[in-house]
Amino acid sequence: MNGLIVHALIKDDDRVLILKRNKWRAGNRLNAEPEKWDFAGGTVEKRELPKDAVIREVFEETGLKVKVNKIIYESSNYDESKDKVFTTLVYECAVLSDLEVKINEEEHSAFEWVRIDEIKERDYDLVRYIVPIFDMCLLNKEV
Repeated sequence: MNGLIVHALIKDDDRVLILKRNKWRAGNRLNAEPEKWDFAGGTVEKRELPKDAVIREVFEETGLKVKVNKIIYESSNYDESKDKVFTTLVYECAVLSDLEVKINEEEHSAFEWVRIDEIKERDYDLVRYIVPIFDMCLLNKEV
């Protein structure tokens, strides 16, 4: 059995939206990579298309309506403890609504709109999969 996870790099001009994960998940379980900065996203549900899932997850976590532009990153890994392959897709997305973020406090404790070049300067504690995406953005100067 495989797991598909989607995330959104949400752009507004030269800024991207990052969210700080809560320490604890629903059900009082320790979150994976707690208190680190992440993109909005989550698990694709049964019979759900990945693009639809990223739109849903962004809205659930931020209140923003987005348009999916393209896949900018893919990564897969085997989790031996769960005997499962996880694939992560990161989509570049554009905001269709106003930029007023209303974070879901069950999942995140903070948000910031930040320029990509500020990520390294300000030393954000990022979830692992994001680091190569920002490195790619800095090298290419676009995503």
